[in-house]
Amino acid sequence: GLKHGEGAAALREHDADRAAGARTDLALEAHQLAAQGRAAAQIPGVRSSEEALDFGTLTRLYVESEIGARILEKPIGHYTTIQVPRLQERRREVAADVSRVLAREIEGYLERAGLAPNAPVLVVGLGNWNATPDNVGPLTTSKLLVTRHLHEYRVLDEETLGRMRPVAALSPGVLGLAGVETAEIVRGVVERMKPQYVICVDALAARSVERLGTTFQ
Repeated sequence: GLKHGEGAAALREHDADRAAGARTDLALEAHQLAAQGRAAAQIPGVRSSEEALDFGTLTRLYVESEIGARILEKPIGHYTTIQVPRLQERRREVAADVSRVLAREIEGYLERAGLAPNAPVLVVGLGNWNATPDNVGPLTTSKLLVTRHLHEYRVLDEETLGRMRPVAALSPGVLGLAGVETAEIVRGVVERMKPQYVICVDALAARSVERLGTTFQ
């Protein structure tokens, strides 16, 4: 694949951008950077689609080959980005709309992974809860409804439990606070709990200040 002209040319352009200091955690921005100056804004091994929402835009990126992964510097996979500039208005109805779309997208990921409704899920809030720019993960886990213990100890009736997936949450902190690498903590919990899916929530770096507090990947 890398010997083909199209892929090789795209990789040369990517290397030039990287040398210039391009840096972002968002697949959407990486795709936009890679597409700049290209006649047909098509990146080898990458597909994209866009959905207009009443309150913003939802973009899906499918990185399907090693060439695409190298150009975007993102692993092969499916990336969904929700952009909602109106979130800066801090209106509850907008936040509620975003929550519904976000829930729908997460549910889609779980369904594509083949998870049964009663399969346990672990949510990990990455980051430092003492640092505002990095506390998105711990703040999220603090607001979750954790239900794994309810299933384990059968404190509710079967009908109620049947409507709730077993969910556990963990905020391991950062190395500077815990003295232990985050991956080590998460690996230990996963080996003991044996969840069928792990969802990590983290703050991401963006190139555009307009994305602060308005963009979800």
